[in-house]
Amino acid sequence: MAVMKSMIYTPKEQDRNELAKLVQMQGKIGQIVYYPPDQFSFYRNDYMPPGGLARAELTSPEAGTMSMYTTIMMTSGFFSLIRNGLSSLYGGFGGNSFGGSSLFKKPWGSELIKAGDYDKSVGYLDYSPSGDTPADKVNEVSRLLTGGRLNARSKAILVDAYDAALVKYGGDHDNAWREILSLTVTTPDFHTSSVARMVDLPRDITPPKQPKDDSYKAIVVVFLFGGLDSYNLLVPHTSCGDLYKSYVERRGHIGLASHQMELRINARSSDQPCGSFVLHPQAESFKEIYDSGEGIFLANIGHLNRKVTKNDWNERTTTDLFSHTSMEKEAYYIDPFKEQAGTGVLGRLLDIFDDLGYTVGPISINGETPMLGGDPYKGRPVEVLPASGSPMFARQNLLGYENNIGDIKPTIMGLNSKSKPGNGVHANYWSQHLIDNWDKSLTLHRNLQNNPTITEFSGGGSTRNLKIISQMIRAHKDRNVNRDVFFFRLGGLDAHQDVVSNVDRHIEGLNAGFEAFRAEMKAQNNYDKVTVVMQSEMGRTITPNANAGTDHAWGGNAFMFGGGVKGGRILGEYPDTFWGTDPTNIGRGRLIPTTSWDSLWFGISQWYGVESDADMKYILPNHGSYGCFLFTDEDLYRGGKQIISGCDGVSLDFQITSVLNEPRYLTAIEERKVCEIVLGFAEVQTGQTARCLIVGQTIFVNISRRLIDGMIQDTTVPLKQYLNRDGSRKLTGERVTYSVKIDTSVSYNPIQSDTSDPLSVPDLTQKFTAQLGRDLKRFVQNMTSLESVAVTTSSPTLSSVPSLMPTISYAPTYKYYPSEAPSRLSSSVPTLSNVPTMNPTTAHPTTLPSVPVPSKLQPFTYVIFMATSPKALTESQIEVLCDSIIDALNAWEEKGGVLFCTFYDQTQARNKNLVDLSIKLASWDSALLESFNLRWGRT
Repeated sequence: MAVMKSMIYTPKEQDRNELAKLVQMQGKIGQIVYYPPDQFSFYRNDYMPPGGLARAELTSPEAGTMSMYTTIMMTSGFFSLIRNGLSSLYGGFGGNSFGGSSLFKKPWGSELIKAGDYDKSVGYLDYSPSGDTPADKVNEVSRLLTGGRLNARSKAILVDAYDAALVKYGGDHDNAWREILSLTVTTPDFHTSSVARMVDLPRDITPPKQPKDDSYKAIVVVFLFGGLDSYNLLVPHTSCGDLYKSYVERRGHIGLASHQMELRINARSSDQPCGSFVLHPQAESFKEIYDSGEGIFLANIGHLNRKVTKNDWNERTTTDLFSHTSMEKEAYYIDPFKEQAGTGVLGRLLDIFDDLGYTVGPISINGETPMLGGDPYKGRPVEVLPASGSPMFARQNLLGYENNIGDIKPTIMGLNSKSKPGNGVHANYWSQHLIDNWDKSLTLHRNLQNNPTITEFSGGGSTRNLKIISQMIRAHKDRNVNRDVFFFRLGGLDAHQDVVSNVDRHIEGLNAGFEAFRAEMKAQNNYDKVTVVMQSEMGRTITPNANAGTDHAWGGNAFMFGGGVKGGRILGEYPDTFWGTDPTNIGRGRLIPTTSWDSLWFGISQWYGVESDADMKYILPNHGSYGCFLFTDEDLYRGGKQIISGCDGVSLDFQITSVLNEPRYLTAIEERKVCEIVLGFAEVQTGQTARCLIVGQTIFVNISRRLIDGMIQDTTVPLKQYLNRDGSRKLTGERVTYSVKIDTSVSYNPIQSDTSDPLSVPDLTQKFTAQLGRDLKRFVQNMTSLESVAVTTSSPTLSSVPSLMPTISYAPTYKYYPSEAPSRLSSSVPTLSNVPTMNPTTAHPTTLPSVPVPSKLQPFTYVIFMATSPKALTESQIEVLCDSIIDALNAWEEKGGVLFCTFYDQTQARNKNLVDLSIKLASWDSALLESFNLRWGRT
């Protein structure tokens, strides 16, 4: 637009459009007004281009639209606009408005249209330079197109180019003017606001990395944007009883009819609620792939930041659910807590192999995607290719019809020569990008010509995209690539109306594409080196809306296939019923995913070659939130042999109770922190990797009443029982606190003795109840609104034994507070008053399995005692005091038995200069507490 305005764009009389008619600019330059990809415009505001900009920690959102394709198309479009006005000629920005040109149907040169011939255009650039000399005209160009930023060196190059053009074009000043305009639009001064400083040396092409070996694997992601209605792709068979009945009644007229249920697949080897399912009638190749043992359906998969239930999903999910934009980003990044912000899951996967010395290829078809974006400091851009093949830099000769880009290439290279100190980072980025992509386009064009497909690909959409991907895979040796990731995005699936025809149309196209791609990979002998993943950002509602469509939902069904895939199965958890009684159904058939994207990419990453736990943590920062609920390469692939570290030994289930000052669940970050502490402790004790999973949370209300006789009665009830429907309290008490019980599971490999018994199990169990409680206490005291923490364990279980987690119920406890008479102290150190002997209530012991686990495990008891201080204690003083108490008691008994020590309350005493401190001490060893009661007053 700046060029058209500065150069006085003038529409022709035939053009009745109020504004210039620019056509398909989204594909040509990456953006156009009124056509953003979403409501957040064309750019990612956090985009940091790889290389120098990343090293300078500078974002450049607009640079996210730059690719080899858009750079070539933008340059060609400017050349066409300058030569023949706004038209579709020679890759122009316009349309074919007035009969067009046969040049787009015939080879170059079939029709001669000279420069300045605007017959095929809707408008043209009508500016005439006013300067007399070439230097004057170059200064005008600088002022109009670069705001006067064009540096002296570049001006001198353009003056020489003007003089040379006069000779070349027989003294034609109009064509000489067009020549320097064409050259100016390739300069960094034109494309950036940086100051460009360069030297008279050619800019080096970024050298391609050499492959580490001859190994090769590729991932192909087919992303169905808008939300595929996948419950018309994978459907329960008529033999599925209540599941089929609920499908028919809930789906109604939008579901598959009984006469459409011909493509039946066997799911008896899968742990699903029915042994037979049916595929969409257009999905013949899906069935062929599945029946051949090469394809897997992934039931009810989607974005999760942690495992949630029907009761707590709304409070414990931090994502903006049911939004295309947010759900798409979650599927791309798989980093809900932004630990590797700005990078995509497959970009991080390629980072690992880049670091290992492999050559990697992130390639997106027809548009950039953040899913392939890796560490920007590595300087590895995502290559964007059109489905039509590799574009080429070209410019029509101003007098003839041949491509004479070679004549002006040396001048363009000179205008983008090597940087010198002080060159702007954006200017340098443009020049390097131009030089590198010029070279890449030539190499890629040659590679694609030398590697045509063996199989016929007919049709558009996914078939056309998979054809160019097939050529790139076949050319991987010529491209010197060890690891490829390909991505393409198909839109138009947001079927709020007429969902049946929408799904029919898209499944038909995908079916044809998958059939041809599978045949091609087999013909290339590359099928076992490739994994294809078909996914959507979210599922759709089971029930229809008023327009015969479906609306945004959550979990959906995905599909993966490849020559090495252990197929013929449905993994994940297909719903037991489509009625609202299903534990995943949160209304209208919106299903909570039972499998996260982390689980899928965990197993695929292992197949791709990832072995290190640290590498997997980088690729999937949140995969630890799912414990052992992840797919391995053994689950997904024939010959897979990797495991999940920490998931092949012992499982210990326990409960952490945290006292809060408000009724709420722990946040996802707090859950992560709890698990970090648990894992750090378990791994130190076992010397091996462990896994932690927060199974669930329950909120309780703790009511403390003072009875008439002075006794204190503690009552604990679930939050739902405590509140009336209107939110008012059912019960009242002198003191009300809240607690959340966190059901936690930790898995680890036990240390083996000479007898091969896991002797660490009893020891670790006791340490969990003692030392771990102290670690968690320190964390809790630094958390907002958390006041204390306790840990109780159930039986540790071997992997071959079902997990046991008995409920330990506590009767109301009665206890006496000690004397409230304060002690007069001159020291700032708090002193403890004598505490009468207490009888803390102990629940009945729980009987556990026989050896090698302990036969009995005592639940916890606690006492509350008083101390008096001249002033309220700080958090650090509280921690010092509690640590002193714990260390003293453990030293007396020569064993670890204290669970936790924390302050229950601080209140102003009757003497205004003193503060009464209520201290809560808990242990699983009641004898230790009795020792405390007897000895503490003398210490």
